[in-house]
Amino acid sequence: MSEGLEKGLPLWGPYSKKYMGVSRPVPEEKTAAPGARFDLVVFPTLAFSGVRPPNAVVSSGYHPWDAAGDLGYFSYRYELVEKELVYADVAVASADDNTAVIQVDFHNNSSLKQNCLINLFSAIEYRDKQTVYAEKTTDTILWDALDYVKYEYADPRPWDGLNPDGTKKGEFLDSGFLYGHGLGDRVSREYVINVPEKAFGADAGDRVTYCQKIHDFDDGILMIRYRTPENQNAEFDLYATCRGITKKSEVTFPASDQPAFVRVPVHFLRFGDFTVDMVSKGGGGIELDCFFLTEKRNAGRIFVRERCREVKPISCVKKNQIYEYKYEDIYETYHLKTFGEHVLERSVYSGCLEDAVISRLSSPYTLTSDMQKPQTMAFSRKEERGYYHNVMVHSVFLNPGESHTEYMAVSVEGLTQLSVQDCREIMEAGKRKVSPMRYCSDGKKYELSGRLLRAATLTNIVYPIYCHGSYIRHFTPGKRWDSLYTWDSGFIGLGLLDVNPKFAEYILDLYLSTEDNRDYAFLNHGSPVPMEIILFYEMLQRAENKAVFAGYYERAKMFYEFLAGRMYGSTTAKFKTGLTNTYDYYYNASGMDDLPAQLYVFHHGLQNTVAPVVSVCMLILSGKILKRIAEWLGRQEDKAVYERDIERWSDALQTYSWDEETGYFSYVVHDEAGDFKCRMVTEDGENFNKGMEGCLPFLADACTPQQRQRLLGHITSEKEMFSPVGISAVDMSSGYYTGNGYWNGCVWFPYQWLLWKALLDDGNGELAFKIASTALSSYGREADFSYNTYEFLNIASGRGGWHHQFGGLSTPVNIWGNAYYRQGTVSAGFQTWIQSVSFDEDGRKACISVDQQRKDASVILVNMAPGCEYKAVFSGEVLQTVKRSETTVEVRLPAGIKGELQIFPA
Repeated sequence: MSEGLEKGLPLWGPYSKKYMGVSRPVPEEKTAAPGARFDLVVFPTLAFSGVRPPNAVVSSGYHPWDAAGDLGYFSYRYELVEKELVYADVAVASADDNTAVIQVDFHNNSSLKQNCLINLFSAIEYRDKQTVYAEKTTDTILWDALDYVKYEYADPRPWDGLNPDGTKKGEFLDSGFLYGHGLGDRVSREYVINVPEKAFGADAGDRVTYCQKIHDFDDGILMIRYRTPENQNAEFDLYATCRGITKKSEVTFPASDQPAFVRVPVHFLRFGDFTVDMVSKGGGGIELDCFFLTEKRNAGRIFVRERCREVKPISCVKKNQIYEYKYEDIYETYHLKTFGEHVLERSVYSGCLEDAVISRLSSPYTLTSDMQKPQTMAFSRKEERGYYHNVMVHSVFLNPGESHTEYMAVSVEGLTQLSVQDCREIMEAGKRKVSPMRYCSDGKKYELSGRLLRAATLTNIVYPIYCHGSYIRHFTPGKRWDSLYTWDSGFIGLGLLDVNPKFAEYILDLYLSTEDNRDYAFLNHGSPVPMEIILFYEMLQRAENKAVFAGYYERAKMFYEFLAGRMYGSTTAKFKTGLTNTYDYYYNASGMDDLPAQLYVFHHGLQNTVAPVVSVCMLILSGKILKRIAEWLGRQEDKAVYERDIERWSDALQTYSWDEETGYFSYVVHDEAGDFKCRMVTEDGENFNKGMEGCLPFLADACTPQQRQRLLGHITSEKEMFSPVGISAVDMSSGYYTGNGYWNGCVWFPYQWLLWKALLDDGNGELAFKIASTALSSYGREADFSYNTYEFLNIASGRGGWHHQFGGLSTPVNIWGNAYYRQGTVSAGFQTWIQSVSFDEDGRKACISVDQQRKDASVILVNMAPGCEYKAVFSGEVLQTVKRSETTVEVRLPAGIKGELQIFPA
């Protein structure tokens, strides 16, 4: 990944995975504990109240409120007494890479005087609180088991070229190993049940090879640290080669569920390349940690020891109003400055603030310094390993109708000279970075919900996430998902395009692999839906200088080629019908977790014989997108490949998947030879794929006009798919529809957005607008009421559900808001290439260079300045337009149009 793109993120930001406040990833050169993070939790509350700490993964009363596009400023609102009655707004602004300022604004709209306070909890958060270190002689050579030159399974794994979560082939994370990771095979089979579990070394011929530069050894010995995942010895032939001389040793690794050593004599060695080649004899598996090459006489002086990292500061000093924290293994010092008149300090001897008695968190008395002492012996003392130093700014009294502001600052530099006025100026500069939503009058009612969603999307970023040998900051769907996420991240990138295109590129750069990376064809976690290819296309559509993104083409093509079954050992193209599936990589092909057909395949172990509709449809759509990019780049040979793929997969859908009786496309069952067997139905004979996935060929433009009309009939039917809050993932008239599932019974937005894009291609602007406006209204209604940005809307209740601070797959809501209500936005389908866009200064004239290659008309949305009627002209011909909002001009583009589209006042 490009370091330059990550450097666009501020060093102080909302990076905690635990509590809201401000955090700082410890730079690699400033720590002996890679992946460490300093957290300052900012928790405003009322004295003697039951307000909960700002837990980032469960609903706790705070709401992301606003954020600047560069994350140099962000804020959250804390509800202290009911909605808007008493609340606190917390804002953080970065002064520079060293210092951040915090502002807490209390507001008392109640009829009673309020006693307010602010808890500041400082902590160092290590990736692993336990660590392993080596003791060795100076002439000993040590290397990591991951430093291999070759690692092979005799029986290849499907994921050999798509190792999950950005890991190196064979890598797993384990704090009990020297470098925090080991070599073996711990890839989870939880969601890929048709792949047998076999540890590395269980098959004869499993192999790993190392090559190290060494100095002379008179009587060398190789010490290998390992463990066995099963209670069985591991047997290997070990070939040690130096200067063309090879010595073979038969090595037995005794069964051990804890890391242990074996010693292999290698005797006389001379300066040069030293190769170790380990070949399994089969039987017991093994996990390798590290290798020590030393003189035999020194073997007894080699140790690997465990220790717990010290989470308390090794120094915590108060100087005037500044607290100074120094931590073990951290080579920078943290300073916290407060300006309040009444301050006290306490400790929480736990890594979980909820372990403290909640009434003590809000009690401004030194008598409550033991934060975890139970109120009654009926409760046990709770204590997760960890430590928070607590600085409380208290006795902030507010009369009814009053507000009050407190400032704090945190830095890796001294804060002696920083004043309240300095803090105020830094905060005001941060606020000026925030872009207003700028919706026209028709869209003003959606601005609050849009702003909350934007703030959640920007602040759902965490550190550390381990990825291919380093620790990164990562935009997650929500902080509950402390992980990478392929399909969600594509939508996060799409949502950030209008906010900060560099952040969108940061995501694209992370998830698309490079040609020199043999560990994965793309960064995969969860459902391998190729949204990053669509993100790449949308970035090109908006870019003034498209050439700067040309380098991403080959990388996006790798994603496509893997899903097509043509590279890195991919197993997706296993059927003679030409249909594909991705079940060797994840049980969930579509990202729609509990679709009935998908769950049936998983629970009945049918992954080797069933092809879902989504896999081939997303390939067709991706092929059409990449074909258009290949045309732009002049890659005619690639264009021909995409055309053949599209035709072949479209024919396969028509031949095997279309169900004429129900008017949906079906999951297809194959026999053991990979030939067509039947379409998948329920035990009662009902098509198992009635719903969004059964309509996906419409999105890929891979169906006949008659099929298109039948699919649209399902989508628009209020009895089948179009509910009062949006399009249901599952046909509501089906026998397997439920009112209280996760996707089944709910409305989500990602596939609705893909459908919306396809409708623009199809020239159906009316239905496209209905989908967008329904989503904006139903989502806005929930967000305005709860201030939460939920994952989905339940059809039965209309209320939001699951994670309450979600960005991820909900970003289409903001994309639609911009498309219809934000001046200067241009939106088109997947088959209309936008070469360039220009507006005049007042937004009343637009010139758009378009290339529409469809055989039928399509529509394009252009947001102009309000207060005018507009007409659209192409080559002297006036085109049909519809006004969808005060600013949105929907232009109907004739088939095959290519050239300059002009829009100006009528």
